[in-house]
Amino acid sequence: MRSSLHLLDVGPLEADVLMFLHGGGLSAHQWHPQLKALNGYRCLAPDLPEHGLSRALGPFELHDAVERVLHVLVQRSPGQRVHLIGSSLGGAVALQVLRVAPKLVQSVFITGTAAGLSRRTGQLTLAAAPLVNLIPKEWLLQASERQFRVPTADRAAFREDLRQALNIHTQHSLTRALMNLQLPISSNVRVLALVGSKETWTAKRAARHIARLMPQGQAVEVPQVGHLWNLEAPDLFTATVQAWVEGKPLPPPLRPLATDVE
Repeated sequence: MRSSLHLLDVGPLEADVLMFLHGGGLSAHQWHPQLKALNGYRCLAPDLPEHGLSRALGPFELHDAVERVLHVLVQRSPGQRVHLIGSSLGGAVALQVLRVAPKLVQSVFITGTAAGLSRRTGQLTLAAAPLVNLIPKEWLLQASERQFRVPTADRAAFREDLRQALNIHTQHSLTRALMNLQLPISSNVRVLALVGSKETWTAKRAARHIARLMPQGQAVEVPQVGHLWNLEAPDLFTATVQAWVEGKPLPPPLRPLATDVE
């Protein structure tokens, strides 16, 4: 029998279930502001394989991560449809869960999520992976803190998680996972694809593409934030999650991304 993912499980057992899936190189600690604030919901936040306290379950493979996430859902929320909230890599896992088990999903909320990697881009990324061993880790950690605007209170956990991921093996695993991503098509589940205004043009294109595939898909830009905006702007992120899962209008700062252009 497979070992289970390390899991944070908080909130009332009878409440609606939100599953939080963290970004690549991080862990469930990424979600601590939301897990604390959304105390009226049942919140599940696993450490994905090869991450955090599930690191021994690596290497990270997308199909394996999805199977383990589904196992958590069946064990912890039997008979319930859940809201999936994913950041970056976690968004890719959420989309794959939707693809293989749509009947378990009530809605999907993803941010900063790639729509996959082409073979050419993936091969180039794999070829560049050895560079991670040539650059001092401390420099990479400091650069990542600045790039993602990680608040002081979250830096120790962020650095510890990311330090473990700064190796060629993990970088290869994560790249191959995105190369293997297969997006769901024509699902009637509500899907919200968000992107920070300070993210790349490629990230914005991915959000548009993902939303375009879904009959109930929306692509939304969040002004003045970057990739890890759940830490950068935790109150806004939490309010956005709550509005989304309750079917209410999204907070006013958010604005639609046009879906008719690449």
